[in-house]
Formats: sequence, structure tokens, C-alpha cells
Amino acid sequence: MGKLLRIPVVAGSAVLVILLSQYESHGQLLLFGHAQRRFDRCTELYESGQHAGAQECMRSFLADYPHSRWTEPALFLDAKLETNARHAAGKFRRFLYDYPESSYAAEAGLLLGELYELFGDSLNAQQYYFRVYRDHKTSRFHAEAGLRAAKCMLLNGDVATAKEHLEEFLGTYHEYPLSTRGKERYADALYQAGELLRAQAQYREAISESPQGAFVSPHCYLRIAEIYEEMEEHEAALETYRQFLKVFPNSFFRETAEQRMGQLGRSLRSEVQKEARAYVLEAGRFNNEPDAVARAARLKTLGYQVYIVQKVSQRQGLFSVRLGPYSTKELVLAVADRLEAAGLETTLLPMKGGERDSLNE
Repeated sequence: MGKLLRIPVVAGSAVLVILLSQYESHGQLLLFGHAQRRFDRCTELYESGQHAGAQECMRSFLADYPHSRWTEPALFLDAKLETNARHAAGKFRRFLYDYPESSYAAEAGLLLGELYELFGDSLNAQQYYFRVYRDHKTSRFHAEAGLRAAKCMLLNGDVATAKEHLEEFLGTYHEYPLSTRGKERYADALYQAGELLRAQAQYREAISESPQGAFVSPHCYLRIAEIYEEMEEHEAALETYRQFLKVFPNSFFRETAEQRMGQLGRSLRSEVQKEARAYVLEAGRFNNEPDAVARAARLKTLGYQVYIVQKVSQRQGLFSVRLGPYSTKELVLAVADRLEAAGLETTLLPMKGGERDSLNE
């Protein structure tokens, strides 16, 4: 009799377990479905541009479902929607700490770098930009992070690292517009290092490879003109400013360019009025004095009167090796022909009054 009574009890217990498990599973499905609907509603608000409503929705969602399958994207979107820059930076930092392998990590790192730039903290900005560039090579944010990291390196005065980084970048991105932007930034690094001739060539290359009518940074034209000014090639600088105004007639820098053109025009007129015309030949321009001295010594052994002019910029000197002066253009061209036959290229230059005075001292 006892055995017979135990059978329905056991069977009843099994049925109860099954019913409870079904109820629990059904409850979880209900909870799961409700959380998904809540999250979808938040994203709909965000995508429709109702950011204030989306932000309130996300915060409410995270309070009710702090450990759901949507917590990761909800935290990322909550950081993007944060209107207080300091609070947003804190949220992005926490997100990257908690979810370093997230599919949103690259964008979070780029946005955090932008916030640090906004705060004027280029060191931290560089750190997060470079982390995106280094760790997320297949991300659509990879190239942008690389360019911004280079910009911060230059702001931080780390020119050597910036040059190395940009050489790697240009080895990866070969086509417009990324290669053009990379070359412009590389030219900035060369300019900051005092390598003015190489910088000028890079700026020109960035301009030349841009399709006609496509965006080219006015910065390239202005830098080329500034380099000409530093090398005291005023006519070339003036012509470059003219090109700048032709390409960018409504640029924010139009007034600056026009002022520089006016000053250069007055300087050129003054030089013409003061100087008796004389000519020199430039037989090389170097970034360091020993190379200039070596070229001058070679020319002296050939019997030429040679001197070196140092053009001092804010970063580094340029050393121009010159022959002359010669009183007529025919005479200077004859010397240029002889040097060309000897394998030396030269450039004809008008001699400036200050240069003549220094020779007569």
C-alpha cells in the first residue's frame, strides 16, 4: 500500500517541477521581450534626432536593466548623448575600461580623443587617438584616428615620432583623400623640423594629387608662401599668395594673404629702387652648414668666388651657396653654362642690397 501511494506523489512532484520551470522560462521571455522593446524605443528616439528623450530613455533603461544583453550598447549611446563634456569623457573612459574589446571601442576612443582636444589636453588626446589607430586596424575610424594622432604629436612637439608615424600611415593609405591629408600633415612635420625645402615639396605634392575641383586645404598654399618668405624669395611668395586668393576667394585667411601681398609688394618696389642690378648664382641650398661649406669648397677649387648666405627661420637655418656677384646677365649665364657642364645645377638670382653690403664689409 505504501508503495502504491508513493507513485502519484513522485509523479505530482515531477509535474510541479515542469510547471514551475515552464513558468520561470515564460517569465524570463516576458522580461527579455520587455527589455528589448525598451531598448529599441531608446534607439528609435536617438535615430529620429530626439536626443533629449533618448538620453532620458537610456538612463531609465540602464537603471531598470543594469546587466542585460543591451547594457554595452546602452552605455555607449548614453555617453554619446551626454551633453556635459566632462561627464561624457568620464563615461567614455569607463566604457573603454569595462568593454575594451567592444565593437564600439574604436568610435568611443575617437570621441574621447576629441573631448580631450576640446579641453586643450593634446597629450591625452594623442593617447586615445593612437590607441584606436594601433588596436583597431580594420575599423572605419582607423585612418581618421591616425591623422589626428599625428596632429597631436606635432602640437606636443614630438616631431620625430610624428614623422615616423606618418611615414607608416602613408605606406598604408595611397589614395586621395587620405594620402593627401597624410602628406599635408607630413609636410607640417617637416616644416616644424626646419626641413623647409622638403616641406614645400610635400605641400606641392598634396596639392597636385587632388582631383580638380576637390577640396584642398588652404593651409598648403599658405605654408608654401610662408616658406618662400623665410627664404627671402619674395616674388615667389607673392605669386603663391595670388594663387591662394584665386583658389580660395572666400577663405577665412583672405585678409591675411592680402596684407602679406601688400607688404611684399612694397618690399619688392623698395629693392628695385635701391639696388643697382647685379646677379648671383645659387649653387645649392642646404639645411645644415657643413654640407654648404663642402659645396663652397668644391667651387673654390674650380676658381670661383663663393660665399654662403644663411637664411634664418624660426626653426632652423638654411644655407645658400652663391657665386658672384656678376654685373651682367650674359656673364652670369656663361658661368652657369660652365657649371652645368661640370655637373652642377645653379639658379639665377638678383643680388639684394643687404647681401652686397655684407660682402663689402
